[in-house]
Amino acid sequence: MAAAGAYPGRVGFVGAGRMAEAIAQGLVRAGKVEAQQVLASAPTDRNLCHFQALGCQTTHSNQEVLQKCSLVIFATKPQVLPAVLTEVAPVVTAEHILVSVAAGISLSTLEELLPPKTRVLRVSPNLPCLVQEGAMVMARGLHAGNNEAQLLQNLLEACGQCEEVPEAYVDIHTALGGSGVAFSPAMGLQGFILRPPVSSAVSGNFMLWWTFEASFSQSLGSDCGHGWVLKVCMFSEALAEGAVKMGMPSSLAHRIAAQTLLGTAKMLQQEGQHPAQLRTDVLTPAGTTIYGLHALEQGGLRAAAMSAVEAATCRAKELSRK
Repeated sequence: MAAAGAYPGRVGFVGAGRMAEAIAQGLVRAGKVEAQQVLASAPTDRNLCHFQALGCQTTHSNQEVLQKCSLVIFATKPQVLPAVLTEVAPVVTAEHILVSVAAGISLSTLEELLPPKTRVLRVSPNLPCLVQEGAMVMARGLHAGNNEAQLLQNLLEACGQCEEVPEAYVDIHTALGGSGVAFSPAMGLQGFILRPPVSSAVSGNFMLWWTFEASFSQSLGSDCGHGWVLKVCMFSEALAEGAVKMGMPSSLAHRIAAQTLLGTAKMLQQEGQHPAQLRTDVLTPAGTTIYGLHALEQGGLRAAAMSAVEAATCRAKELSRK
């Protein structure tokens, strides 16, 4: 039996990689869609096995997904999406709602490759959708109305935080919320234990605050843990300010930065992954994340984080001798 408020139709995925799996898993676990109502396509069985494990239907035919599903999420690599859209265009109808999660492919490009008046939306998700703590933004095309936007937002909120924004912010979110998942382990977030988020009104603005405690703080003294709380706050602020520099409103940037760190910490805690593996899961060849990580390495982020631990430890030992 589907949960109350579940999507009544079939949901399709063209592309079955980690991001598609993350969204599908969130939808199914939250009862937004029945597993049997999900159909995913991919060229080989390598990734389809994850959908099969969820109880979803699979196929090797992209056109079959369009023929059987009214809501279709395109989760292919950006460089292959134009060819995929050209392939499926002959079977696109007025009944379809098409969603792209491919980085860097604009709504206007999507609309040019599809039949006139196709209802198209664009989403920038991130990997913590796997643990229902994703940070997502979405933008609608010329022919997608309020009903389509509200439907998609309602579905995606099963995977985490989702906000509708002007398309100009989507690429910024790709760097902040998408690539930020890989940036967070790079600064040592894996050393933290997650505590529940607390809501607070500050200066009239609703902000999300959360607390991390260093897992080693008991052995080194509480001052070390407090220092790491400051470190996480500083890193969140830096991520948000980078997005503000690129044109995103400050309040939105800070919400996304906080949610990205929250989701990343939950993935590291629940999935038991090594941080390097999480970074690998986010990376795509010549994609946005590897460029961002290169910039972090040039800035000496990991060396600075290691030095911060060393300095805080030494100071904790000094205080214990007094």
